[in-house]
This record gives sequence, structure tokens and C-alpha cells, in this order.
Amino acid sequence: MLPTQFNGETLAAFKRSLRAVWPEVGSSHADEAIAALCGYRTYASLLYALSQEPEQLVFEPHPDQLMARLGELGYKLRPSDFDRVLKTYQSE
Repeated sequence: MLPTQFNGETLAAFKRSLRAVWPEVGSSHADEAIAALCGYRTYASLLYALSQEPEQLVFEPHPDQLMARLGELGYKLRPSDFDRVLKTYQSE
């Protein structure tokens, strides 16, 4: 199941899961991709939203935007591996 809310801890856990499946993705690129997943254009805007809702930031997930952002950043990743990211995240 796709995450629909994050706080600081769950955001960090999702980033760890993404980088465990796709270790070639750099830390800041993972941040930008997660921002896209949450519907934000930049990681800075996601952090601002989190600062306004520190308990839980609720969002509609956009996995296609995450994959598109990683593609823009030069990564050629298989979209099917995104399911592995979710499984890793859910088991954490």
C-alpha cells in the first residue's frame, strides 16, 4: 500500500527503503523524488509543508511522479521495482 501520510520519522524510513532498493539514487535525489511522490515540486516545499503539519502531513501519493522525477535526474529504473520499495518500507 502506498503511504498517504508522513512525519519526519516515516519520511526518513521511506527514504531508507527507496535507497535500499535503488542504492544508485543519491540522497538528495531521493529527497526530490519523495517530494514528487507527495505532490510537491521540490524537497524544500515538502519540508515547509511538514513544518506546518509536524504531526502528520497527509497527501495523495503520485508514484508516477516519483518515477518521472528520478528519470529527469538521469536514473533509468524499472517502475516494477517500486513495489519492492513499498515492501521494504512496510517491513521497517
